[in-house]
Amino acid sequence: MRLVQTKPGQYERPFDTLETFHRTIAAIGDCFQDGSEHYFVVSPVRIRNKPDVNDLKQAWKALRHLHPRIAMSIDETGTSCRYTVPTSDALDQWLNETFIVHPEEEIDVISREKLHLRFPVSPFFKLHWLPASQELLFRSPHWYVDGLGMMMIQDAYLSILSSPAQHVVFDGSEISRIPPTMDDLIAPNFEITEEAKKALEAELQVALSGPEVAVLIEALPSVEPRHTLRASRKFSKQETAQITTAFKQRGLKFAGAVQSALLLVAARHSAPANGRLLYMSIFNIRKYLATPWNGTAGASGIYHTARLHSFNMENGKDYHSISQIQSSFYAESIERTFGFMPLHIQNYTSMIDVPADVANVGSFTARAGMSSLGVVDDHLQNRYEGSRYTIEIDDWWIGTQCLNKELQGHVWTRDGQLHMAIHYNEAFWKNDDVEQFIDEWKSILATEFIH
Repeated sequence: MRLVQTKPGQYERPFDTLETFHRTIAAIGDCFQDGSEHYFVVSPVRIRNKPDVNDLKQAWKALRHLHPRIAMSIDETGTSCRYTVPTSDALDQWLNETFIVHPEEEIDVISREKLHLRFPVSPFFKLHWLPASQELLFRSPHWYVDGLGMMMIQDAYLSILSSPAQHVVFDGSEISRIPPTMDDLIAPNFEITEEAKKALEAELQVALSGPEVAVLIEALPSVEPRHTLRASRKFSKQETAQITTAFKQRGLKFAGAVQSALLLVAARHSAPANGRLLYMSIFNIRKYLATPWNGTAGASGIYHTARLHSFNMENGKDYHSISQIQSSFYAESIERTFGFMPLHIQNYTSMIDVPADVANVGSFTARAGMSSLGVVDDHLQNRYEGSRYTIEIDDWWIGTQCLNKELQGHVWTRDGQLHMAIHYNEAFWKNDDVEQFIDEWKSILATEFIH
């Protein structure tokens, strides 16, 4: 799936299996014809100063030069992505289409929790500058970027902005910085074999066998989504230190420990009581990639996978029981799936390829999921000191648009504090029910690990 030159200055390749997955899941909302996308990624960065808008624009151009994949587009068939080396005029056009400045008078009262609800989604990776709240709002379809990649892209942008680059030249050499696909790096020349089919079947059998799948009982019967909303909580630095220390003392991994608390809350709010919780765990696989793509050079690639898992609720009625189930699950190396990963992702793609107006009938999608972003400070600094600006981050978060009945959990630590958030669609949930849910999630962690 290497880039192929199709005409002077134009390069194309087919979407790989992970990009196809995200393109497919984004399209489940096409039936509503409002342009919304499931899992559309949003991440605002609030800073403590107001750089000159021309410096912001120049940094955006320089970021494209460093990470040209953010400027790729979809070809006419919808099956391939394309990069075109820009002329000066084309570069200015791209800048006008993807860097949006919102005048201060346009937004009287800024609520960072709702910014991403009011702007329409776009087929392009865009950056919005909101001087009224001093926020850089990064917004993108998921096939362009994942959570860890977004942090590294934001880090690159702020580094460039603090010391504005000289004029950059787009001469085609930048295509060498477009990362290979996950298929190319993890499963080159993959072929579907009987062995791969059996491995996938064994993987799914563990997750899909057992009692009836339980669903969250508070989900509303609506079918058509409205706005995505966000509920969030955080622990103090002292509390976070106690929690993370206790995780290590119990031999628990961060993602599994926090997810165990989420699943306990979900079990309390799900039916039937003797059913099983079905959920998907996300795994970042960048550390398994070849150099240099396992570092910042691969920032604009998407490199993650997922595994379905389930457990009988009768076997997980308290935190300890669920955390033991999770520990066993996370102890299994994700590398065991590499031999059949493209087939694995293709299978997930077929499972989710259901229009939202069909999937939202009933409550089958009413489940709680979680994505762990880890330690944000490992990838995104709090302070950037450069020749032009000293830029400090005042706040940061990331989330995704939701078109079904899932409660999408996101967790991370930044500046020593543990953050938790849930994204949900207001058509399917009462705000008070979600606020209660996230309060219970936080309370379980506090009860278990803060003394």
